[in-house]
Amino acid sequence: MADSDPTPTVVHDVIERTLRPKPAAPDWIALLGLLCEQLGDDTTALAREHWHHRRLFTALQNAAAALDTAHPGGLAPRTAR
Repeated sequence: MADSDPTPTVVHDVIERTLRPKPAAPDWIALLGLLCEQLGDDTTALAREHWHHRRLFTALQNAAAALDTAHPGGLAPRTAR
């Protein structure tokens, strides 16, 4: 015989999500410094794994272009006319 209890079953789902803080300018400066250190040290995996270098270079070019666009008037030096 089926259970005829009229009390509804309450189900609770718990969703966990970890939010990482967005790095500020000093954080990016430190990370880029660390990137330079690792690329300059041929004992690091990052320096030896050359197959990542083109993608890193492209990402850095994109970041530089975005930074130039975000800065009022751009960051490129102006030539005297």
